[in-house]
Amino acid sequence: MLKTALSIGLLLLLAVPVFAQGPFADVPPDHWAYEAVNELQEDGILIGYPDGTFRGNRAITRYEFAVAIARMVPVLEQRILEQVADMLEDIDVTPGGVGEERFNQLQNSVGQLENRVTALEQRGPGGVTLEQFNALQALVNEFRDEIAALGVDVDALRRDLAGLAARVEVLEKEQQRVRFWADLNTFAVATSVDDGTPFDLAGRPFQGEGAASGELINSVSFVNDMDLWVRGTLTPSVSVVADLNFGNFIPAYLGGVVNDFIGTERTTQTRTPGEEFSSTYSFVPYYMFAEWGFGNGSLQVGRIPVQYTPYTLKMIDVAPYIYDETLDMGNYPLDGGKLTWRLGAFDILAFATKTDQNELLFGPNGVGGGLVGQPTIALYDNFAPTPTVGGAPFHDAGGHAAGGLLSTTQAAGARVTFGTPFRGTLGLTYINAAGPIDAGYDETEVFGADGRWQFGRFGLAASYTVNDTSDDDEGLADIDDDNTALDVALTFGLGKLGVDLGWRSIEHNFAAPGYWTKVGMWANPTNIEGPYLNLNYGLTSSVSLVANAAFYEGANTVAGLPLVIDETDDELWNAEIGLRWGLSSTNSLSLGWERVRWSPDGGDDTDEDYISIGWAYQINPSAGFNLSYQIVDYSPSGAIAPYGTAEYKGAIAVAQLKAKF
Repeated sequence: MLKTALSIGLLLLLAVPVFAQGPFADVPPDHWAYEAVNELQEDGILIGYPDGTFRGNRAITRYEFAVAIARMVPVLEQRILEQVADMLEDIDVTPGGVGEERFNQLQNSVGQLENRVTALEQRGPGGVTLEQFNALQALVNEFRDEIAALGVDVDALRRDLAGLAARVEVLEKEQQRVRFWADLNTFAVATSVDDGTPFDLAGRPFQGEGAASGELINSVSFVNDMDLWVRGTLTPSVSVVADLNFGNFIPAYLGGVVNDFIGTERTTQTRTPGEEFSSTYSFVPYYMFAEWGFGNGSLQVGRIPVQYTPYTLKMIDVAPYIYDETLDMGNYPLDGGKLTWRLGAFDILAFATKTDQNELLFGPNGVGGGLVGQPTIALYDNFAPTPTVGGAPFHDAGGHAAGGLLSTTQAAGARVTFGTPFRGTLGLTYINAAGPIDAGYDETEVFGADGRWQFGRFGLAASYTVNDTSDDDEGLADIDDDNTALDVALTFGLGKLGVDLGWRSIEHNFAAPGYWTKVGMWANPTNIEGPYLNLNYGLTSSVSLVANAAFYEGANTVAGLPLVIDETDDELWNAEIGLRWGLSSTNSLSLGWERVRWSPDGGDDTDEDYISIGWAYQINPSAGFNLSYQIVDYSPSGAIAPYGTAEYKGAIAVAQLKAKF
């Protein structure tokens, strides 16, 4: 039935079609086809040479791209056949079986396609959606002249695509109304102590009790975490989604808080006397919402994921040593509603939520709860001998939440993005967060503007954010000075070399609930300004080099802050270098080193050093294993030091198994 398409596919495969990364040679940069190409390439529909490579970054011609488009038809047919085969395996076709009627309907819908399944010798990636078909059909219409020049019957090709799209629609309707999938993470973490009381990159103290505290084997803790996802389709436009989290990762390892560092010892079997780490399990709804799709938009209501930009709204990564997809996405789990809407050339994302009804977002006694502006374990807390929650404030308002509030109880915001000339995108963001009315300052506003533009090989990214904090009841003065963040970066590529050259200034009263950068142990640094540089270079086809550096000075002279970054003459720099070696398609090694140097005006230098080695093994596309080992070395000099005047040194080892099913 798809004879035309199969003939085209055979002809074009023999012709060795080309699809290279980068823009078209003769299609304008703002052409709509760019987005369709990116979507199809990311979904694995558009591919390059038979070996899967793209061979360089030269621009392709419309003719070459037309070849690639025509070649996709047999690829899509194979995927649909595989979808049919998977569905048939799950249907009971015995006489009188519950699936007999559905089986007959499926046969009538797709003809005799199931008979062709056995003839397939190779099984490619599964899953073809109507959105992918729509993108491909639009590209066929756009490139019909070039495809016709290949000797292809374009009308027949379009009829074949239409037939395939109809069959995909049938298959999607036949899918189960309720779907389940899961993300599983199991990891073991251990620490050893050589000197003092070490802290890891998340501000967590190593095990320091007992005569054998210096041995890794005596401090091993096993952590289990599973996110069970459920999606139920109620109508074609309404569905419900839930992420049910189970394990001891959140209640024990993270201390029950997913958006802040709370300063408890979480790398040992015993968190508190008499409470076993391994027995602290919980089952909580991380997300749970209903979703209604309408026209050019959608509405989500319930416990929803919300995120804007790193300088306005993004959740801090509180577990840097392991990969957890739910946490690492940077979404806050908030109770309320979220609207996404495409209005002409504008994309709108608005939300209104409560932030104090989710126990996962509040630390001990509600300190820094809700939307976190500055983590409670960082530069200005007491690190000797153990960290405490709620140390000296980062912000003149006196707290660690958004805008320096003690905590936030509700928040609302809106973000609008739209395209600009020079292949650019501009975004405008507004957030309003409120705290308890009897806690001094109780309201903060965040205003942000950010954009990205591309000029040939060069790119420009910039953001400017302001947050104002006020109080409507106690007559406190508004905090509207030293409260801005500016970040500008120029990016460019030269062959195998990629470069980001930027400059940022983050004043000491800036406290938006985002996650902008990290300097050693210090997350979301403030009162700093200076240049930064990021490099990545492909040394060989299997070895890559990454190097980052930043050179900061104090942004403001601020009376009352601890004597580290409180003057414009204070200096702080950090440097990172890493190597990644792909041993094979499934194995890779990594080496890394980071140094942070603190140079307060009138004081001696203090160094943080982190030396890391890691091995990653990809068992299959759905499962992998990571092993990492890091040496931590803190060397203060003199009486002015960020994390106390006592030296510490130790090591942390993590072994993680992650899987999707």
